[in-house]
Amino acid sequence: MSGTITIKLVEIVHLCLSYAHTRIERPRQIIRMAESLKRYGQLSPIGVVAGKHPQFVLMDGYLRVGAAHICRLDTLTAHVWPVQEKEALCQVLAKDAARQFDPFEQGAMLRELLNTHQLTQRQIARQIGKHPSWVTRRLSLLDALSPTAVAAVRRGDLSSWAACRVIAPLARANGEHADALVDAIKHQGVSTRQLETFWNHYQRANRTVRQNMIADPGLFFKSIQAKDNDKRAQKIKDGPEESWRHDACIVRHILRRLTQNAPTVLYPGQRGLDRTVLLTAFSDTQTAWKQLSSAMRRLADEKRTRSPSRACHAKGRMQHQEDCPTDEDVQKDRTPHPCRQASAGHRAAQPV
Repeated sequence: MSGTITIKLVEIVHLCLSYAHTRIERPRQIIRMAESLKRYGQLSPIGVVAGKHPQFVLMDGYLRVGAAHICRLDTLTAHVWPVQEKEALCQVLAKDAARQFDPFEQGAMLRELLNTHQLTQRQIARQIGKHPSWVTRRLSLLDALSPTAVAAVRRGDLSSWAACRVIAPLARANGEHADALVDAIKHQGVSTRQLETFWNHYQRANRTVRQNMIADPGLFFKSIQAKDNDKRAQKIKDGPEESWRHDACIVRHILRRLTQNAPTVLYPGQRGLDRTVLLTAFSDTQTAWKQLSSAMRRLADEKRTRSPSRACHAKGRMQHQEDCPTDEDVQKDRTPHPCRQASAGHRAAQPV
């Protein structure tokens, strides 16, 4: 950027927000920035270029200006760039690494350079330090979206990810369905994950089901939520035993597939390195399988040795309780026999 950048206080009423349509509305970020502005003051200047006196065209700092409106500030510190608008806009895109813009915002600013300032895609790519294919991809994002979808992205109702992955391909296939889905997102507050699920089901559905999905997306989301709740409830009901059995079935099918494909991946004349990689993976799997087998045998043996012995002891106590001698019988057995007493007296009478 040639020339000297000057720093000055600029009145907010003199700012011309010519490129506000290239930014996505972010109310939450503006509120957080307003809180920071109240507590710490303005930490970084906004970027402007001189317009018709006394106006300045705002190039960078739209969130800060929104926060200043909330704080009811009259002025902001600004960097006055000594360049034209197109050069300043290229500068904003060139320093994208410092402040990562959304792909939609990048495409909107590129569109301004292309249409308003009459720059070619190669000129834009050279000035912002990007490859021409990068410029083409960002511009194609806007070209694939209808004005309704573009407005939804700008309001923050639709994420750029959903616009790229769902709305854009849907618009190429059926523009009416894309606009109807965008309208439903606006009124029902559909999340990105729900929209991804909707798109996956839409691609597999027939025409009648697709029409029903577009006619009432809320009903579709409720049915998907009900199915998810049923699956979670069934998983809780089955417990870890069913999950373990299911995993064991998956391992069994994988082992069958590995057995079928073994002759394909191991063959005569194979490179030593390729064979070593496969055999190492097999050895690691075999070690894990041996550990599982050892654990299962140990647990099975413990259950087999503990349960029967306890049952037999309890059963024996119940069956032989009547055969046990009483205390009186034990005392009788301890009384000396008369013959034993005589023998003991005879041994005592013998001289030593």
